[in-house]
Amino acid sequence: MWLNSVLLFCRERFYSGQNFLKRIALDPEKFRKIFRLDAWQFDNILGEVFMELYKEPDRLNKPLTPDIKLAICLR
Repeated sequence: MWLNSVLLFCRERFYSGQNFLKRIALDPEKFRKIFRLDAWQFDNILGEVFMELYKEPDRLNKPLTPDIKLAICLR
């Protein structure tokens, strides 16, 4: 059980897509080059499809967040 906690911590700390999105949003040119959208356009699309992409976490796994799912689709 403790190993799952360690792996989850490492996943969230080092491999989190949120960290990537936060860093890339600071540079508008890179954001546009990667997603072919401006950050405000990305946020507008995310607002429209958020509930369709959202999935409740359960005790066995933690699903990807809607912004990561959208980033994967756009990429």
